[in-house]
Amino acid sequence: MMCSPNLEEKYPPMPLDALDERSKRSLILYKEIASEALTEGWVVYFLAGFAIDAHCGYFTRQHGDIDLMADSLTVERIKVFLESKGHVVYEPEEVRGECYKVDQAREDKPMYCHADIHRYWEDEFGRATMPSHGKLLKFSTNARDASVEISFLGVKARFLKLEYLLEEKIGWHNQVGLKVRQKNLDDIEKIKFLISILKD
Repeated sequence: MMCSPNLEEKYPPMPLDALDERSKRSLILYKEIASEALTEGWVVYFLAGFAIDAHCGYFTRQHGDIDLMADSLTVERIKVFLESKGHVVYEPEEVRGECYKVDQAREDKPMYCHADIHRYWEDEFGRATMPSHGKLLKFSTNARDASVEISFLGVKARFLKLEYLLEEKIGWHNQVGLKVRQKNLDDIEKIKFLISILKD
């Protein structure tokens, strides 16, 4: 976690009481999953925008969902746990066999949800590999080496390191072929800024 006047100047902290409804629900899911992972010894890795903010140590923006990855057995255990807590866990046809979605956020859009639970494995070269939309997003190393433990919002969890968050964000475009969205470009800029602070 970082603490830098330059960081707070460029990306001011967002008070928790300013979070919108989707962000609040994402925060609840993060705490539920991260806490249960600690209790059960699950190995879970948090990704994307939520992980970027974990490196900042605070929320810099609203979050529509959380993203995490785990091996197939752990993903199934997370599913059972979340269902026991009253969450709805489902698989849209578009990502069937690749990713579970949690608590659909829009009735007309199955891909909109409050959490994405990605299955992953390590390939013959030891690279963490996530399937998505029939393609593969591959990191340059294994999940353990690509991650770091951070205490974020009162719960310890493993988050991708900044350089691998950059690989993830770029990988959605270059490897999976998803549309380049402004939010992703903003996240890439934020990651590069955080990396530059570490180098100073």
